[in-house]
Amino acid sequence: MAAFARPDLDYAAWWEGFSPFLTDMARGTYGTVDPANLTASAVTGDPVLEGEETPYLAWVQVPTDAGVLRVLLSRTAADGPWLVERIEEIS
Repeated sequence: MAAFARPDLDYAAWWEGFSPFLTDMARGTYGTVDPANLTASAVTGDPVLEGEETPYLAWVQVPTDAGVLRVLLSRTAADGPWLVERIEEIS
């Protein structure tokens, strides 16, 4: 989420830093975001697991200077890397 919360970057630099953490579907969703419009500019604490994770899905809450972001992480193998599927503002 530190790579996401960068409204100070131009699009190319922001996308280069953020897109490797996204699933293919999320790349399509977030590929049109203008980072200048992001409200969060810093992660302010550790992520907190929301409920129970499965081997393939987990919701985490990430505190930022603009409130808490709820992030859906997914992976295609139980030992694979977690990737961002979805980001929601919850506060």
